[in-house]
Order: sequence, then C-alpha cells, then structure tokens
Amino acid sequence: MSNKLFGMESTARHRQTAMEEIEARLRGHAVGTTSRNLWQKPASLMNAGLNHVQQGGEQHTFFWRLKNHYDGGTGADFKINESEFEYLLKKGTINHIKAKNIGDGLFRAPINFYNSDKDLALSFGNAWVFYKMEGAYKIYYDFNDTYDFDSKPWGKGRSIPNEIITRGYNLYSNGKSFRIYCKKFYF
Repeated sequence: MSNKLFGMESTARHRQTAMEEIEARLRGHAVGTTSRNLWQKPASLMNAGLNHVQQGGEQHTFFWRLKNHYDGGTGADFKINESEFEYLLKKGTINHIKAKNIGDGLFRAPINFYNSDKDLALSFGNAWVFYKMEGAYKIYYDFNDTYDFDSKPWGKGRSIPNEIITRGYNLYSNGKSFRIYCKKFYF
C-alpha cells in the first residue's frame, strides 16, 4: 500500500531516504555538536510513523489458507475473525444498489474482490456481506461465501480468465467446498 505523506511516497524504498532527509534538515537547523542527540528521538518517532503509514494497517492473506482448507477435503466451515472481516470490508467493493432487504432492516449485498489485490481476487471473487440500517448508517455484521470452484455460464458472474482459472482448478483438485463466514452482532 502506498500513501502520500508530506508530498512524499511512503514506501519501503523511500522510507530510509525520507529519514536521511529529515535528519539532514534537522541537523542543518540545529546549533552545536549536540544537535544529533537533540533530534535523535523526534527523528526516531518520525521513522516509526512512516513505517506505520507504509504498512497501511494490518495485512491479511487468505489464498493459501483457503486453498489448503479446500484441499483438506473436510468441508468444515471456515470462520474469519473480526479483524479479517473489517479488512475485507475495506478492500472489497460492496454493491449497495443490488442489496436485498431480508427483513427487519437487515440487508444482504454482494461484495466484489476481483478489482482488489491478487490474494483477495483469487480467494473470494464475489461474496456477500450483511448489514443492518441504523438511521443513515450501515452496521455490517456478517460475511458469507462458499469456497467451491463452481463453474458459471461463460460471461456470467466472472471474467473469461477467472472462469478458466476456476474450471481448471476444479478439474485438478479433489477438495470439498466449504462456507466462509464471520458473524458479529451489534444489535
């Protein structure tokens, strides 16, 4: 993940250069031989901040965990934790226009991962999120997907390359489909 901070890209490659530039600027404005010690702590804190921004929060990976669970052939449900759930909400594209009212102010909406990173695109493709409307706010409480390498009609639901990958792996593997979910209730 790349974020802009002070007009400078904060990637791993630029972090060291940024720290050297900050330290050089601080040394240039300081007086005497104690300037390095005076600015060492603020520079260290700035480096920690750049590291945090560069990481962009917590990173989760799913592909190998889900593939191995599928290949294990048990068919047991796979529960994701709340941190992973929040990560998926942030990375996926929720289509609220296609949301269905399932009663009592509860809704089910498709979430698409094909335009997110490769790990999520290959792990989920499309899934469902569930939410409750509280005034103008959406409170997400469930994620649901079936990991099954199901084929779809050509051009319906998946791009041609993604359908080829899905059908190819379905022929290769003897795995068993399973449900992926996260239920959390705030009401």
